[in-house]
Amino acid sequence: MTLMQAVGLGDNEALRILLLQGIDITAQDYLALTYAGQCNQETAVRLLLIAGSDPNSGCGSPLVSAADSGNVRIAELLWRAGVDIHNMDDLALKRATMAGKTEFIEWFNSKSIKTLSM
Repeated sequence: MTLMQAVGLGDNEALRILLLQGIDITAQDYLALTYAGQCNQETAVRLLLIAGSDPNSGCGSPLVSAADSGNVRIAELLWRAGVDIHNMDDLALKRATMAGKTEFIEWFNSKSIKTLSM
């Protein structure tokens, strides 16, 4: 099983095994993390971040995928891992706004205020 298959199927046990075996996540870093976000696979996002996936990979694509689905829990995981929420001229906020993802918009704005005050 490949990394992307494990993520897409929500097979977190297979994902854990692949990560423990030392699969090179850098080759598929943003793809796997973005795909996990698109599939609303919170545990997969957590496992990939723990394994060293870069939350800012792919120009912020993982956060944009969380915005598209309105998944605040995944966005919060990415935030805690150091995602730049203002990447690509606030694309995540724009996408959430277009999709009417109110909870995500509120989350984004609360984090944006914290970012500006730091």
